[in-house]
Amino acid sequence: MSVPGGGTLTSNIWRGGQSSSGNTYKWDYQVSAVYSGSQKVTSIRSTWTLGSCLKNSASWSIGVSTGGITVGAGSSWQCKSITAYWVNSNGAKSASWRSTAVAAPSKYYQSGSIYGTNVARVYTKGYAQPKEATASV
Repeated sequence: MSVPGGGTLTSNIWRGGQSSSGNTYKWDYQVSAVYSGSQKVTSIRSTWTLGSCLKNSASWSIGVSTGGITVGAGSSWQCKSITAYWVNSNGAKSASWRSTAVAAPSKYYQSGSIYGTNVARVYTKGYAQPKEATASV
């Protein structure tokens, strides 16, 4: 995404492969917002949503302070997501976060149902409106 005054804003989201640990499934993931250009950055933010489909009181967490969520008891699949963000307002040209998403118990996770998006937003000095770029996985 081109930024007024020059430069490019890039949104990234990466998810590693599924691994097992006891009765849980885990996925490493990383998100970032990166501005490449000569403009002074007022703030740059990465806002991401990660979700999966679960049933029978299973839980989903993404390793951030927002905590996890638990689906209701029952035999039907429910898709739930969590949104979090990381912002830098110290002049940095990037904002990134890396953590682990967890579904438990693994037998109540719907195989292949993990999904996610990341929205990068940057404010540059002299421009009132931010620019945004989105990536998904």
